Amino acid sequence: MKTYRLSEPVSLLNVISYTKPSELKPLIKFVLTSDNLIGDSSELCISADLKTILGLYDSSKDLKVLTLKQKKVIIEHVVNDKTQAELALELNITQQGVSILLCSALKRIKNYILEGELKWTPWSDEEKDKLMSRYEKTNIHLLSKELGKSPSKVISMYHYLKNKLNKEAKGGT
Repeated sequence: MKTYRLSEPVSLLNVISYTKPSELKPLIKFVLTSDNLIGDSSELCISADLKTILGLYDSSKDLKVLTLKQKKVIIEHVVNDKTQAELALELNITQQGVSILLCSALKRIKNYILEGELKWTPWSDEEKDKLMSRYEKTNIHLLSKELGKSPSKVISMYHYLKNKLNKEAKGGT
């Protein structure tokens, strides 16, 4: 399994291959469990988009990339290291059923990324400030047009920044 090293000064975008769903597993685990991303704007976008896809942000806007079972399998197997057999018992399905859910979820994430819905382009500080100041006051589609970003990117980045501010307010990094 591919691993990502925090000491590497290159952006994740330069080391990721989205053509293989198997490479998404370590990427998802790295992004969701690391508190030490190098702060590269594209990495922040990757983190925001993956967390939004997996439903880890409290949002009324669901991207509908994955089913609830697929989200659970990705989070529990990839991030929390539960075995497929353990998940099969929890979900009352076979281990093969878990494997199918996992594979289909990774393919759906890969296809969503490759088909351009989640192209990770950097956000400027000005765009982030505008997003945070106008998000709850403006229609999401109008705000996305103003920012030149898709609604899914606007939603993802808003929830990423909101969670980051909440962590900082609680004394986290």
